[in-house]
Parts: sequence; structure tokens; C-alpha cells
Amino acid sequence: MKIREAQGFFRSLLIETEKKSHRKTYNIFLGILRSLEEKQLPEADQFLIEDELYRLNVAAIPEGKQHTYLSQRLKEFKKFLFDRFGFIAEGHYQEEYMSQGMIFGMLGGLIIGAISMPVGLAIGLAIGVGLGQKKDKEVEEQGLVLKTKPIKGPDFQTN
Repeated sequence: MKIREAQGFFRSLLIETEKKSHRKTYNIFLGILRSLEEKQLPEADQFLIEDELYRLNVAAIPEGKQHTYLSQRLKEFKKFLFDRFGFIAEGHYQEEYMSQGMIFGMLGGLIIGAISMPVGLAIGLAIGVGLGQKKDKEVEEQGLVLKTKPIKGPDFQTN
């Protein structure tokens, strides 16, 4: 599936749906596809991406499982882009480090005492977010971040 075809497909789904969770998934797909297009990748890389979109078969949605199916395909597509090109979605490391910080903060709070657990959790969360933002900024400077912000414009409803 060509990148432009995939964009048209997700635009049509975005216009048709009312569910917020579905809209978020479609917008992330559209944002990634737009970012890839803006990167002006070599033709060979574009071909690999289009081949992956074809392999994922995003247009063949099982009846009644549209969101689950496309959420799984989005996860697979992001993994492919990371493994093959090193691309990540914006906020990737912040999310990853935040959860790790919360775990270590909670464990630290448990070791110190039960009253300290919420404090440890908050401190771990703050440290994780800070480290994640720093790492995201480094990767963005390398040009490896794919923007996933919702599409805005007259053709789309972004509620």
C-alpha cells in the first residue's frame, strides 16, 4: 500500500468514526505517515515502508474488530520503523522512562516504609519523566522522531 493510499484510507476512517479511542489511533497513523512523507526518504526506504504497509494489510479489517485490529497493526508498524530505521514516535522515551521511574520509586518507597511509598512513587515519576524528555530531545535532534499529533484542518474532525 502506498503511503498516500494509506493516508486516504485513515482519513476516511477518521471522518466516519465518532469514538475518541478510534480517532486517536487513526490520527497517530496519519501523523506517522505524514512525518515519513516529510522526511523525503530515499526511494528504496519508501518502498520498504510501502511493502510493510502492504504486509500489515491495514485495509482488510475484520468485521467488528476494527479498532483492535488497527491498534495491533499500529504497534507492529511502529516496531518495524524502529527496528529498520531507528524511528520512534514522539514521547516514546518519556512514556517508557516514566513507567520505569514509577516502579523504582514505588520499590524505594516500600523499602523505606509504607508511608514513603507515595513519595517514592512521585519522585520516581518525576525522575522518569525528566530522563525520558531528555532522551526524546536527543533523538529528535538526530531526526529520528515521527510526529504523531492529531491532524488539523478543514477535512478532519479532531474531537
